[in-house]
Amino acid sequence: MRAVALVLLAALVPLSAAHLLKETFENGIENWVSSSDESYTGRAQAVDGGMVLPEEAKRYGISTPLSQPWQPGTPLVLQYELTFTDSPLECGGAYMKMLSGSPDLETMKESDPFTIMFGPDKCGSTNKVHLILKHKNPVTGKLVEHHASKPARVKTDKLPHLYTLVVRPDNTFSVLVDQVEEATGSLTTDFEPPFTPLKAVSYTHLTLPTKRIV
Repeated sequence: MRAVALVLLAALVPLSAAHLLKETFENGIENWVSSSDESYTGRAQAVDGGMVLPEEAKRYGISTPLSQPWQPGTPLVLQYELTFTDSPLECGGAYMKMLSGSPDLETMKESDPFTIMFGPDKCGSTNKVHLILKHKNPVTGKLVEHHASKPARVKTDKLPHLYTLVVRPDNTFSVLVDQVEEATGSLTTDFEPPFTPLKAVSYTHLTLPTKRIV
């Protein structure tokens, strides 16, 4: 995995309300918790006003709580700036998850349940900005991962790029890269597998994230 510099700018709900999380890293990464799980062998650093993941072939698990849970029926904006410092990018990712439940951040695992996963992933033929929502099927009661069927593509140069996800109460979404809309659609029709039954899909059926983001 290539080294990256990661800056989280804002996550807020609703659009005009206070931030659930705003991080500029002016005080380093003291508000972030690195997981001690053995699968996460990389250690993030604070460098020049950003969070840096310095080593190749390492996995990083670092998280911080939100100020309050994201409430269903309200808009969500998740936005962060990302620079791949080694270019061209061959294989790497820097995506974020909004975790569900009450995970222990100090021992956080990749298998911990999440509600939203968002961010770039590039390796081999894979080149996409992930957008994955976990939804409880109202018929079977099982949690299912739903992937955006037409994801945006990753910018693989050495310039900083701004990645933004917008989720709206009318079940539409947009993914923007550098404030340009690269993907948009409906939660009910533009995911694989489709949300079912379609008529039942609403924010009240989405798994509610708690006070965690990773």
